[in-house]
Amino acid sequence: MGAVVSTLTPQKSLQLKLIIAFSMLQCGRTMQLDIIEYALGERKNITDLSADESRRVLNELMGGEVEIDEPTEAV
Repeated sequence: MGAVVSTLTPQKSLQLKLIIAFSMLQCGRTMQLDIIEYALGERKNITDLSADESRRVLNELMGGEVEIDEPTEAV
């Protein structure tokens, strides 16, 4: 059976980093939405965030600049 290959776009890569960061900080759903609202000025789901919005929220969480990864292939 062949391997399934998927490509992470910069948007999906940043959304994944954001999900991991929220998990590590043990943020509940309400706190996640509060943090997103604080960073962006509106409440949005993680999956609805653009790459730029995800980066802005991550910058707020991490206190620094977050780089966008080049698309990578996952096997």
